[in-house]
Amino acid sequence: MLRCLADRTNLRGVAVEGTTVVEAARKAQDTWPTATAAFGRVLMGALLFTAFLEDDTPQRVSLQVVCQGPIQEIFAEADTYGAVRGYVTNPHVHLDPVEGKLDVKGAVGEGTLHVVKDLGVGEPYHSSVPLVSGGLALDLAYYLVKSEQIPSAMALGVLVDPQGRVDSAGGLLVHTVGEVPDRDLARLEEAFNSLGSISHLMAEKGPRVVLKEILAPWGTWAWVERSVEWRCRCSKARAQGTLIALGKEDLEKLLEQGDTQVECRFCGKVYGFSKGEIQNLLKGLEGEGGRFT
Repeated sequence: MLRCLADRTNLRGVAVEGTTVVEAARKAQDTWPTATAAFGRVLMGALLFTAFLEDDTPQRVSLQVVCQGPIQEIFAEADTYGAVRGYVTNPHVHLDPVEGKLDVKGAVGEGTLHVVKDLGVGEPYHSSVPLVSGGLALDLAYYLVKSEQIPSAMALGVLVDPQGRVDSAGGLLVHTVGEVPDRDLARLEEAFNSLGSISHLMAEKGPRVVLKEILAPWGTWAWVERSVEWRCRCSKARAQGTLIALGKEDLEKLLEQGDTQVECRFCGKVYGFSKGEIQNLLKGLEGEGGRFT
């Protein structure tokens, strides 16, 4: 992922080439082609949104698309270190292509985009907007304009091969960082309208060239580069916390069943807990008066 500033106007560009990220996500969630394309777009969007956070801090941003289409829900969480993870409620969605492209809008349909920024201090910031497109790039740009008053243009794309694997994936965001003349905004809009497939561009040229070309009328400077990866933060300790949160009554029911397994919703990793471990968790709860604190 690369970002830079335009030299002669108040614009900033961010671009991400995320083929390996989206392919890892596809394998983890077992998504079918249309779901892969929709999921990948949200993952790329979450990574692009980390450009609004403070570098090298525990700050995170999450995007949640709750929709009426067959995919139902898409969630993605990214941090300032370049890690992203997510899940799809219904990963087995594949619709007939529309004009030769995967029908992401049909998979998503109407719904709501929820954005949560965890800045590491106080309560996380939460905002929601209705989906205006279902294609997701326009929806994310609309959020930036509507909720944060940041005029923006965004392109997201995922190309899936005939075997269902991710052939290429990428995203591009250009937004204002101050007052920008109308003529510059019009020129930027024209450039985005003639951009073509962003997934192809990222695969062929890479994020640096794509940014230089989109911002060519003004020049570029202040480049920042960061690697990105699909990475889950799950652990047995987190899985244990999930069990504790169930409470005393549900833990007693699990104890009757014997050994217990907790599967991570993001990466699918399974954590096993023996009957003795469940008993120890119950003892801990009883020591706290049956409450998890």
